[in-house]
Amino acid sequence: MGEAREAAGGSEAARRAQSSGSSGASRGAETARRVESVGPRGAARAAEAVRRVEPIGERGPRLDVERVAERVAVRLGAAAPALRRRSRWLADQIERACGSMLLNLGEQEHVAGGNRRLRLETAAGSAAEVRRALRFGLAFGHVDANLAEDVDADLDRVIAMLWKLRHR
Repeated sequence: MGEAREAAGGSEAARRAQSSGSSGASRGAETARRVESVGPRGAARAAEAVRRVEPIGERGPRLDVERVAERVAVRLGAAAPALRRRSRWLADQIERACGSMLLNLGEQEHVAGGNRRLRLETAAGSAAEVRRALRFGLAFGHVDANLAEDVDADLDRVIAMLWKLRHR
């Protein structure tokens, strides 16, 4: 199941088979292609950000929602300089909401019961906030339509996975 924790055990070959096609290099190339609208510096920055984020995943089993949320943050981080030139306050708002989403996802791992659910709800609320900010930026011409569409699809997935985690 996508939102369940990955098995911590198993052979190295089995883990590689699970993640085939999603190596750091291919994700970096994918991210670079998707942020072409921010120019060569933005694409290079996105690919470097993916390389910096990936080693964190070596800490053990992770939720799929964490991976998708980090991908959202990497894509928006690469587009941030261009967005900041157009609308500083919108770029700041998106940065804060992405940070809240990721930090609440991290915090929910170490709390139980109602506090865990609250962290998941807060992460979902922050994901919805990023989504609305992107739609606003798109309406006012501050955000590239391709980037907004790709990130919106990932945010939809994050929100759905968080809903399922909260209601199990």
